[in-house]
Amino acid sequence: MKITIVTAYNKEVELTEKFLNCMQDTLIGQNINSYVVLVNGGCETKIKHSFVNKRIDLETNEGFCKTLNAGLIEVPADSDYVFFVGNDSFPVTHTWLQDLVMLQVRTKAWMVCPANDNPGMRAYEHLYTQDKGDYWEVNFFPSIAWLMPYDKFKKVGLLDEQFIRTGMYADNDYCNRVRLEDGLIVVSKTIMLTHLLSAEGRKLGTQNTDMMVNYELYKKKWN
Repeated sequence: MKITIVTAYNKEVELTEKFLNCMQDTLIGQNINSYVVLVNGGCETKIKHSFVNKRIDLETNEGFCKTLNAGLIEVPADSDYVFFVGNDSFPVTHTWLQDLVMLQVRTKAWMVCPANDNPGMRAYEHLYTQDKGDYWEVNFFPSIAWLMPYDKFKKVGLLDEQFIRTGMYADNDYCNRVRLEDGLIVVSKTIMLTHLLSAEGRKLGTQNTDMMVNYELYKKKWN
């Protein structure tokens, strides 16, 4: 089984190194062939890490969506799955990736998302549509940390680069595009990641502006 993990950084070098260490440590002993693509969104510090198979260095910060897309374009065609993830999400359970795959196989979902132990994320649970015991069926997952079968990822495509800078609402937008294809989205209750909530965005200091601008774009696009 080959899983391509795609992530990006812009300002948070130390955080990204901790993220890569955490990812590497939790995959030891799992029967997974991981291929890791790291995109440097214009940072002067070029991270070298043994967990990374391919690093892409962009000259400038083109915004989260364009930066992550630069990595998604490089996903090998022999991948079984693609895992989109921000550099501010840290696995809690050791078998998290293997468990996400098992949940996808069981549910046939197009997008499988981990639980999130950040209290700020739990506010969205009332919007989840169906309680299925150890997971929810949902309309969207408000964070970019999701696993997709490669063929489903290719059908939905890249992130919409109209969503500027920190990419607020790009996650909602992508989930809507999955659902347009009648794709199922599920969120586990037990496969845990800690999400530090827009660590790069806090560093840039543009979240409030990005939220307003991208919300208007999202509202216009999806009525």
